[in-house]
Amino acid sequence: MHGLTKRQKEIAGFVRDFIQTYRYSPSCREIMQHFGFSSPGTVARHLAVLKRKGALTAEKGAHRSINVTQTADHAQSPREIELPFIGVMGGTAIETFPQSRSIAVPAFMVSVPEKTYVLRVIGDAWVDERIAEGDLLLVEARQEARPGETIVARLAQGETVVKRYYPEGLFVRLVSHHPHLQALIIKQEEMQLQGVVVALLRLFD
Repeated sequence: MHGLTKRQKEIAGFVRDFIQTYRYSPSCREIMQHFGFSSPGTVARHLAVLKRKGALTAEKGAHRSINVTQTADHAQSPREIELPFIGVMGGTAIETFPQSRSIAVPAFMVSVPEKTYVLRVIGDAWVDERIAEGDLLLVEARQEARPGETIVARLAQGETVVKRYYPEGLFVRLVSHHPHLQALIIKQEEMQLQGVVVALLRLFD
């Protein structure tokens, strides 16, 4: 995509891959969440530049009307990328593989590939978090998480949890995706953040 910055190419590539996967274009909020932008206004500015450069089109006032132009689509970014496949989550712990492995995943699901790794779930320990056996979790390694993000964390007693994260001063509230399970409230120092879950891949037989 001639004349585009690296970020603009990433946004155009995300739009293209999203449309190919879901058969409709992403919303501004979905683009914002994928790239971690602070507001929909940031997305709107990027989209305006991409439209001005001829990489994207959109009908004014129409919902989900963003599309990638044929010119931009000639210079496609990779549709899949290789990520480190580091191990499995079984019971309430992570077991890493003794030798390095990798796995190909759709590129549009990953914003920061150099910091993202994959875990495969075994067992049903996380069924209350809508995570089933065989699912692949794409985890972005971070030292901080934003409120409401789903995190993988190791607790002081050695248990690994997958829950939504809400910081509250010196404490952290870890909320289950199951609406009837009580939230877990712990001190910040009682939790070690392993990363933020950015996507889940489920393979059906």
